[in-house]
Amino acid sequence: MLDASGYTTENRYPALRVISVIFKVLAVLAAVVGLIGALIGLVQMTGNAYGATAAGGLIVLVSLIYGGLLCIYMFAASEAIRVFIDIEGNTRLTNDLLRKLLEK
Repeated sequence: MLDASGYTTENRYPALRVISVIFKVLAVLAAVVGLIGALIGLVQMTGNAYGATAAGGLIVLVSLIYGGLLCIYMFAASEAIRVFIDIEGNTRLTNDLLRKLLEK
């Protein structure tokens, strides 16, 4: 998509776009690791050792909370970067359109 000045908005800030994608991948990884930790906790809960149930429950709780929160924060950071790029593009377009309007 071309803005009023002829720039393509998809090609602007490629490093920020890459960082945004990396954050999304890390968010999915955090969710997967959190689920794996919860499964490990569930296996620990079935153990016969004294206190294994409480330890396993704690592992499940901590894994789900930290994995879920980290996933949400990473997705939010990724989307925030995309929003900032979109705001810049909209501001540039508005500036160009206003400049053309004032030149007439």
